[in-house]
Amino acid sequence: MRAAVDRIVNEGSDWVKLYDAVMPGPENGTHYSEEEISAIVDEAHRKGIKVAMHTIALEGSHRAIASGVDSVEHGVDISDADLKLMKDRGITFVPTLFVISYVATLPGRDDKAKWVDFSKRSFDTFERALKAKVKIAFGTDAGAADWTSNPAQQFQMMVSHGMTPMEAIQSATLEGARLLGMDKQIGSVEVGKLADIVAVQGDPLADVSRLEHVMFVMKDGQPIAFNHQ
Repeated sequence: MRAAVDRIVNEGSDWVKLYDAVMPGPENGTHYSEEEISAIVDEAHRKGIKVAMHTIALEGSHRAIASGVDSVEHGVDISDADLKLMKDRGITFVPTLFVISYVATLPGRDDKAKWVDFSKRSFDTFERALKAKVKIAFGTDAGAADWTSNPAQQFQMMVSHGMTPMEAIQSATLEGARLLGMDKQIGSVEVGKLADIVAVQGDPLADVSRLEHVMFVMKDGQPIAFNHQ
């Protein structure tokens, strides 16, 4: 595990991502031992890079959190005790409420009931993480949903399940930048930062669904996209 971290760092990676595909169920296991994850995290942190872990099942989330990863991606099942540990250790939760709900609504799936259950679990974990004051960053799981779908629908989901509109917006801007270690360059509109800006019609603090209809995009101070609809 340490050698794998060494290799990808030498190849230029600045993050390690672990993938644990075990789903919630009777076995509720994980592909990694806590010792393995701890070795990966230790080696990565020694080299100044962060570790993200894709988890779904309760035990996988527990081992990731206990091992000190920097972020938990998806985190469909996380116990209250582990949420407290995330808060205490500053581990960021990256829920993907939209994409799990999207899969749960697809017609003709043999496993539809399973994904409906995953979606309910995701919302429950999100609400408990919010109450526990865990750091939350907006995640889309880009590519997992059809490209014609709009992951910005997740803003409304987050607000419907307890966030304020500003908290939802900051999860996708400032909190995301902090997780990436880039909050000195991006994440808020301040002097000295890159002018990466989007604009919408109306006030997203009054109606966060406005963020589903971006009218203008600026990247590093240069306008790159307009939508005049």
